[in-house]
Amino acid sequence: LLRTVQQAGVQVFINDEYCTKGSFDGLYSSKAGLLLICQDNARVYNGRPVAWTANDLDTIRHEVQHMVQDCSAGGRGNGRLDTVYGDPNRLADETLGTSRKNAIMNGYAADGVDAHGQLLEIEAFSVGANTTVQLLENDVETYCF
Repeated sequence: LLRTVQQAGVQVFINDEYCTKGSFDGLYSSKAGLLLICQDNARVYNGRPVAWTANDLDTIRHEVQHMVQDCSAGGRGNGRLDTVYGDPNRLADETLGTSRKNAIMNGYAADGVDAHGQLLEIEAFSVGANTTVQLLENDVETYCF
């Protein structure tokens, strides 16, 4: 999956020193064209991967979904993201459960993220938790190439 991301023109960083700048598992930057994964078991941030955890793999799928959201909203790199699934709320209810979905939305709302951003996040959390690599690769190929 990460090779497909790179083929689409996005730089992939694993355990980069940027991981020390906050409390997050990963990020996708549309404008910078990069995807960063900060692994659970990394003790030093030197760009080298360590053994992958289930959460690390969920994070990859989550961040790749943000890339797909970027590609689907007028093309990768324009800073705009849009949901890909018709009803992200229903997807999140079915995949994550209503209470976890609401907790995610409330957490992002408390950080000042608007309703659209919250939908992007619950869609990405749902995909991260429940989508196959093959389906996600197909979405990257469909929306980003």
